[in-house]
Amino acid sequence: MSKHKSVSPVARSAHALRWLLAALAWLLCATAAAQGFPGGGHGGGHGSHGAPSDAAHRAAPADANKPPEMLELLLRSAHALRQSLMLDATQTLHWAEMQDDLRDALDKQKALRPKPVDAAQVPNPALLYVQDLSAATDAFAASLAKLAKSTEAAFGALDEHQRKTAIEQMSAPLSAAATP
Repeated sequence: MSKHKSVSPVARSAHALRWLLAALAWLLCATAAAQGFPGGGHGGGHGSHGAPSDAAHRAAPADANKPPEMLELLLRSAHALRQSLMLDATQTLHWAEMQDDLRDALDKQKALRPKPVDAAQVPNPALLYVQDLSAATDAFAASLAKLAKSTEAAFGALDEHQRKTAIEQMSAPLSAAATP
């Protein structure tokens, strides 16, 4: 008789979901930091002492400060897994909904990137920028909440072997991207 403790599929799903939500929260924080919000990004925020260095005034290479596209990595993994997991009809519906929500979250994340504003065409470009960013951030947060629910449903519909495989395969690119 084995002395290993048996973990229920519900507990495994809950653990996987917590891990995924933590990764999504990290992604949201990384995106905010890349936007230059206080405490992160482009040298601003709390803890800066004195005048910024010359490096703060130079343009950074386009991809140097860009966080890894974690949602894109998850989408690629989900797409590859869809075939290898041999999903039944119900599982396929949940999986397709999760992939759709991943695509939507990616679109909303891309909307967070600053857009150039022609100051001559807008009475208050700073206000417009902040309003647009606020709306885009709210939309992104709502899409992440929807994604969390569909991911929980997709993983919850899998059997134990499929769930283990999906967690391993979807975790690998996230872990690789998180290491410097």
